[in-house]
Amino acid sequence: MILPKEPLRDIERIAHPVKSRAGKVTLERNERTVDFPPEVIEDLKALVTGFVLRAYPEMDEFYAALSEWSGFSMDHLLATDGADGGLQRVFATYVSEGQEVVVLSPSYAMYPVYCRMYGARMRALTFNEKLELPFGQVLASVTPGTRLLALVNPNQPIESCYTLDELRSLAERCAANGTLLLVDEAYYHFCDITAAPLVKEFDNVVVVRTLSKAFGLAGLRIGYAIAAPHTIKAMRALKPIYEINHLNAAIAVYFLKRPWIMEEYVAAVHAGRTVLESFFVRRGCSVHGRHSNTVLVRLPDRLSAETMTGALREAGWLIRAETKPPASNHLRITVGPADQMREFCSRIEPHFTGAPR
Repeated sequence: MILPKEPLRDIERIAHPVKSRAGKVTLERNERTVDFPPEVIEDLKALVTGFVLRAYPEMDEFYAALSEWSGFSMDHLLATDGADGGLQRVFATYVSEGQEVVVLSPSYAMYPVYCRMYGARMRALTFNEKLELPFGQVLASVTPGTRLLALVNPNQPIESCYTLDELRSLAERCAANGTLLLVDEAYYHFCDITAAPLVKEFDNVVVVRTLSKAFGLAGLRIGYAIAAPHTIKAMRALKPIYEINHLNAAIAVYFLKRPWIMEEYVAAVHAGRTVLESFFVRRGCSVHGRHSNTVLVRLPDRLSAETMTGALREAGWLIRAETKPPASNHLRITVGPADQMREFCSRIEPHFTGAPR
């Protein structure tokens, strides 16, 4: 047997535990929680042409739309297969075996995987029992031995959200220590705090985004990176011949030219969060998270997050139970529009009023 490279030998990627999610209310993976309007679906069907299916991708229109939407010239942009594609290209381009990578913990689950793939030494900055990670701790973590600081902002599943001034301080410290600052902005559309302006001030900042969350296109795996032209050039060396497929590029252009579809959904999520907060606070729960499309709810000790999650799954409502410290016995709920959140609250209400747990 020919063995793979040593860093890959013990990595096992596990499939999602729910095998068929169609027909269920999916509030467990930070996706768009409701279908697009029928008129949008009809418009998208018209994009499936014979040429789009038979011809190799033409990316010029995508990059032009992305440039107009983002405010960055094309030489600052790289399309990727979801945010994952951007994150992995940063690791593959800049992280060598034995180098230190600083991450938040808990955070996006792929960061430990990428560290193992590329043989990096991962150093995790952990949230405290109040679900806080002080900015000063993050700033002090960067030393001359740090190759990469990978910061999700806003972070998930425990939310932290650092300001532009704080991000600028991080970029300055990283630059002084020869460290690359990777800012993962999967959720930035929900809070409008972005490190993107820093790309024009510092040549060691990479911003990675996705169209999976606020744009609602998780099934298409479309993302992009923003960085200095020399960084984009280095990362582009690792891309496949075509960054994303032809149909995905056409759909992305459709949404980038109609930002109000995303903006209306973001407004609906904010309204839905208000519904959830009101419901849970009235029942003695603490609610954490204001800058993304997800909240963490700390249940009273008499209730079990795992039991509640299992009962809801049986009824076709998917949410997550967070069971590891510091977020023990929390519900993790993807926020949707207000009407959907009111229905969710009616489903979960019996657990607070004496129904079997």
